[in-house]
Amino acid sequence: MGKSKLLYVCYVIFPGESTCKVIQDPLKLEEESIMQEVNHKDYTERAIDLISQGKELLTGKYDEKINIMTIGWGQIGHIWGKPIMTVLVRKSRYTHGLIDKADNFTVSLAFDGHDEVLDFCGTKSGRDYDKFKECSITTSPGEKVTSPVIKEFDLHFECKIVFK
Repeated sequence: MGKSKLLYVCYVIFPGESTCKVIQDPLKLEEESIMQEVNHKDYTERAIDLISQGKELLTGKYDEKINIMTIGWGQIGHIWGKPIMTVLVRKSRYTHGLIDKADNFTVSLAFDGHDEVLDFCGTKSGRDYDKFKECSITTSPGEKVTSPVIKEFDLHFECKIVFK
């Protein structure tokens, strides 16, 4: 049997034990109070639906290097009584090298639109492009992790790596 070409990784959803961040009014991006902590269980079904559509960006950061990539493989559940998000990233991906060295990442989901951004970030490598510049994407600092979230997206999971 050959070696797997995928990295299977389990991550705890942050902040807290059962919360994530959601933008209540994406049109008010400049205001400080647009994101609020919500119970992840209230958004799990929606998040799973968006994951199946490839409507999410994974942001990885290590040292000063940062990259985003569209992901379409993942799941949300519970292991050891804690909320877990599992994502799969091919070893050949630039982001794999970043999150392999890091202890956290974020996943930002788009409720509507952003198809061009998701397409670009899923077909172009961070080795060759500054995806943030190319797609006019801005970030906000993570509150519990060093990886940022995508400001223009609607739902954000801050994730701490618990298993690789």
